Formats: sequence, C-alpha cells, structure tokens
Amino acid sequence: MTTLELLARQWSIHLLHATWQSTIVVLVILALVRGIPRASSRLRYALLLIALAKFAIPPMLPLPVGVFSAAPPVG
Repeated sequence: MTTLELLARQWSIHLLHATWQSTIVVLVILALVRGIPRASSRLRYALLLIALAKFAIPPMLPLPVGVFSAAPPVG
C-alpha cells in the first residue's frame, strides 16, 4: 500500500466520522428550531449558527471540547 493510499484511507475515516457527527448535530438543532416556533429569532439563529460551526470546523482539529471528544480515537 502506497503512502497516498494510506493517507486517503485515513482521511476517509475522518470524513466519515465528521459526516455522521454533523448529521446528528444538524438533526437535533433542526428539531429544536421546529419544536420551538415561538422562540425569538435570535435564539433560532444562534442554534443554526451552532450547526454551521460544526460543518465549518475541521473534523481532525484536536480540541478536547464537545460531546464527541469523549469518543475513542479513530484509526
């Protein structure tokens, strides 16, 4: 296995985990936004910004914060 193939395999694993984590976050936040229609627009906007941040932050950023940081390392 070449170095490029190994790198692609590791990247795809990280990408897969980032995808399911982002999907869960977005579904929970969309359910919250739909569930509280009378909430202020500022609150709904803030919740949607959280979902956007989850998509914008790189999945391999080594920060020990958040719900998914307690998961065992991938790979």
